[in-house]
Amino acid sequence: MQEVATSALAMARREIGAGEFAARSCESTPQTALVWACGTVGQSIIRCRSSAHSPDSGNR
Repeated sequence: MQEVATSALAMARREIGAGEFAARSCESTPQTALVWACGTVGQSIIRCRSSAHSPDSGNR
């Protein structure tokens, strides 16, 4: 995300054009999405495992 902010600032200062800004933004978007997706999967696994072993689940 910092790369997008830095690129936006550079574009506002007219140091780079719209095409360069788009290219830099596209490079960081998949990385951000991957981090979000892996975090979501990890949280789901933790929740499933912790609820399976909770006293209310019947697994004593």
